[in-house]
Amino acid sequence: TPDDMDFENRLRLINSESETVKPDILCVQELEEKEEQRFASIPSLASFDHVCQPRADHDTIKPKIEGSAVFFSKDRFSLLKKHRLTLKMIKEIYPLSDAFSKEMIKSCAASLLILETKEDDPLQRKKGSKTRLAVLSTHLPFSVTVGHVKFASIILIMKVLRELKKVYEFSDFFICGDFNLVPCSMLYDFLVSSSLDLNLGLKDFSMQKWAL
Repeated sequence: TPDDMDFENRLRLINSESETVKPDILCVQELEEKEEQRFASIPSLASFDHVCQPRADHDTIKPKIEGSAVFFSKDRFSLLKKHRLTLKMIKEIYPLSDAFSKEMIKSCAASLLILETKEDDPLQRKKGSKTRLAVLSTHLPFSVTVGHVKFASIILIMKVLRELKKVYEFSDFFICGDFNLVPCSMLYDFLVSSSLDLNLGLKDFSMQKWAL
């Protein structure tokens, strides 16, 4: 309905939900660049900071209007490092073919933060210690024929997390996003159990077309 699409109405609903749930971390996708600061100003996020990465256009480096963001409570966490990631398959490296179609040059944006709990926070493993965690928010492509692109993006995200863990030694990580997957898909199983079923064709990895 028009009310569902109205940004101000959405903000009111999100603010109401946030006041009820009282999250310490909030991940957002499809946040339009022009609305980023307006979103950050809602009352329930008054004590939050955030990082947002716009999705790069597949033809230029100019940011498009939507991005993925991570909001976090400044009362609970200190920000150690922020990374704005653009995951993009380059057509010069992956020539157009049955396996690597023109969809391969679509990009995927992600905001990744390394956070550390503050003194005496309940998340600490023991009194006097601090807990580090990584939080990533992303949005994988919607197109039903690019399951292999989503798979490649997930692998790249995991690789980045593994490398950052060596540097920051965080104990936990959280990956949130709009993955455009269905629960019966190989990619869903991969995310929750690290198992792979490679009996499917490359473009069927997400099985998204079954849900349409």
